[in-house]
Parts: sequence; structure tokens; C-alpha cells
Amino acid sequence: MLVKDIIERIRFQTNTNDDNTGRNANALFSNKNLVGQLQICLNQYASFTRAIENVFSYPLVKGIRSIKGPTDVIRGSGYRYIYLWRDGYRYSINIKPLNFVNTRFPRQTINGIPQFVSMWEDEIYFYPDADTNRATTTLTNEVSETDTTIEVSSTTNFPVQNGRLTLTTGEKIRYATKSDTQFLNCTRGLEGTTVGYCSSGGTVQENNLMIFYFAMVKKIRVDDNDVVFPEDMSLDLKQIPEEHMISIIDLTSYMLLQKVDAERAAPYKVDAAGFLRQAKDDINYGRSDITAGYQITGPFDFEVAHTGHLF
Repeated sequence: MLVKDIIERIRFQTNTNDDNTGRNANALFSNKNLVGQLQICLNQYASFTRAIENVFSYPLVKGIRSIKGPTDVIRGSGYRYIYLWRDGYRYSINIKPLNFVNTRFPRQTINGIPQFVSMWEDEIYFYPDADTNRATTTLTNEVSETDTTIEVSSTTNFPVQNGRLTLTTGEKIRYATKSDTQFLNCTRGLEGTTVGYCSSGGTVQENNLMIFYFAMVKKIRVDDNDVVFPEDMSLDLKQIPEEHMISIIDLTSYMLLQKVDAERAAPYKVDAAGFLRQAKDDINYGRSDITAGYQITGPFDFEVAHTGHLF
């Protein structure tokens, strides 16, 4: 559901219409107050249910001890799975508390494929320090804002499929497949980066570190004139099921109206604790735990050899 539709429904339920420009036409609730209460309800939902799934990728290089992690991760319990891609293998990295890793690596004087990470203040620490470098290549053609094929000097050592890249401009890109000199079927501007032009000759880095995590809902911004940012109005909160969003809208309406008119608020009263428990059960239904990864000799050979077979 789009943010503009969510706000429109809340305005209808609280009987405070707007003029379809994002500006509040009724003084009962400012956009700042309405969006603020909506954001509280969205964040409670995201934190409790862990329904917002996201990916953070990074071009990890040798000797790195720590990096800044995603800023929208749920603090304390948001990281789901981390792996490092190297030489055609995924190396799973275990998430451990500080006392575990600091006891086993008291001096941190060795390098290797990281076996463990710990988190503190959005910083991700590796144990041992990474001794691996990401693959790099060079653009042989400019990249426009609409290109979905990235032409480079070589794609050697990059994952065969579903890899991620970082351009010189900082834009992160996912490609579906590759040829010897092209990354194909690219999805542009991932992980909050901006789609943009990049000139020929620019460096392309492999994002060899992949972090799967549960995120908070993107902040909805309101300017000093009480106008919701247009790009935020068009934000699609598609990871939240519509039946859950209806309850979030009712809860937001109830919390707003409760401040001024308890009788008007009553029809929208939601058992917040019960709703969140049920929503969490809905989200978790059918989801299996991710197990530790194992090396598979000759990655992709089995899949290629058995394409189209049932087994």
C-alpha cells in the first residue's frame, strides 16, 4: 500500500481531509503529528513481527576489521544471516556476542576468512580480520540512468548469477546473470543508493559480503511547511500485508482520536498486543530456519546438469 493511500485513509477516519497536495487542510491533526503517530505504529509492527526484510551488501577488502552496517536494522535482533562470497563458495559467518569473540580472539593478530561477527553501535566487527579481496573490473561503456546491462572489461571472479556491484558513484546494483564482459538484467539503485550516470573507465566492485536483516520502516518525512515529501508519499510499503496495514491504520486513527475525542476513537480501537502477536504468527508461518552453509565442490555444475529434471 502506498503511503499516500495510508494517509488518505487515516484522514478519512479522523475526518480531517486534505487537498490532495500533501498539505493538511484541517487543523485538528497536522501532517507532522499524523505521520509521527503512523511512524510509531509502523515501527512497533516492524520491530515485533520482523516483517520488513532487507539486504545490505558491501565490497569487503583485505585487512578490514569492521564496517558500518545498515542504519535501518532493528537494533539488537535484526541480523538474520551473513555470508562472504569467495572463489565460487559462500562462507557462512556466525553472529556472536562480544564476550564470545573477544575471548576467542584476545589479540586479533591473524587474518583469514571471517568465521564470526559481532555488532555494536551499528558497527560490524569481523573475527578474524578478512584476508580476502572483492573482485574488481572496469566499465568499457558509460552507464546511463536507464541501462540494465553493464559493460565491463571482464566479469571473471564475479558470481555467475544474483551478484551485487558498487559503481564509482556509490550506486549499488544487482545483476541476474553475466556474460564474459557484461552484467545482465540489472536492478539499479538498491539499498538506498541513487540511480545515476557513470562514465566509461569507472571502477566496478563486487559486493562479496552479503547481510540479510530485518529492517525498520523507512522514515516518512514532513517539511517545515507541514507537507509530506512527495517521494515519501509514493513510497510503497509492499512488504506489509494489506490486512495488517488496515489494522495499523485503525490503530493510528485510534491513537490520534483518543487525544481529542474518546467517543470518536472507539470504533477504531485495536487490541495492539493481540494484533502484533497474530501478525507475527502470520509472518512466521511457513518460514524455515536458515542452517549453516557447506562448501559444494563445483558450484552450479549440479544445477546445470539437472536443469528440467524432477527429483
